[in-house]
Amino acid sequence: MSHRTRFASGPRALQSSALALVLTAALAGCMSTASAPTATPTTGAPSASLVEGSNATVEGRVIAVDTAPWAYDGNATVKLDSAAHGTVELQFPARWNLCRAQAIGDLQTLAVGTRVRATGKVNAPRTMTVCEDPSHGLQRLD
Repeated sequence: MSHRTRFASGPRALQSSALALVLTAALAGCMSTASAPTATPTTGAPSASLVEGSNATVEGRVIAVDTAPWAYDGNATVKLDSAAHGTVELQFPARWNLCRAQAIGDLQTLAVGTRVRATGKVNAPRTMTVCEDPSHGLQRLD
């Protein structure tokens, strides 16, 4: 049993193929010239987007604090409810003395509902580490 695929031929088929090729090339050109997202400066208002690998600033209300991971050298976490970004997880390394960030105070006294502004490095979608840079920090707004 033989299967034969029939292909269109003639001037009309050639025009359709050429048009498809031109449109594909034009679209590929547009995609390759699109500018990469830029990081928002880490001072002032919250960042418009959280771009992985860049510094960002977010504001929101604390919805959870977990310092238990510090007991085994893990990262403490503070979860924020941010109007601009939804839930954002902030990570604070146990070896805080090795961080270059501003002093954050006692995370264990941070109450749910407290408004804060955090600056850190975005290392995953809606996850930031507050540690690596002197501009990083956590500031209470209430």
